[in-house]
Amino acid sequence: IPGCPKKWTACIGIGGRHAPESVVGLRRNQWSTSSGISGRLAPEYAPGSKYANAIGVFTAWERSKQYPEIHEFVKYLVNWVAGAKLFFLLLLAVIVLFADIEVQRLSLLALALATTSFYWRLFPLIRKMDHSGQVEPRNYSVFLAVMILAFITFFLIAALT
Repeated sequence: IPGCPKKWTACIGIGGRHAPESVVGLRRNQWSTSSGISGRLAPEYAPGSKYANAIGVFTAWERSKQYPEIHEFVKYLVNWVAGAKLFFLLLLAVIVLFADIEVQRLSLLALALATTSFYWRLFPLIRKMDHSGQVEPRNYSVFLAVMILAFITFFLIAALT
């Protein structure tokens, strides 16, 4: 990605594949970015990783290990989120594979709308943590905001074409 630090492209697991031209193309390309399979396996099987948008980007992850009760709670939340994302991706895969084009389009519009919740719920939190040095690499919140906007844009373009 032009202008993107190399360590950030490692974080999102860029696979070098071309953008799909349709929802069917999305399935063919296997969705190689952080919302694809690598983005689900990292939180599920290596939550401390700094790759594929896993929890390791937060400095509090390591600090929580000093307090076993808090760390167990954090691990529970991380695994709950990873499981919810896996459920959601499997549901999306069923829609991509078996639904007609109209259901696919409506699903993409719903996905774009739901993804916008990042900006009023999660972005203020990660931006605050980023500014106070709790996220590595620095300014990761900005990169994440741009990446989420790219996903929303992709979903909207795919739904409207």
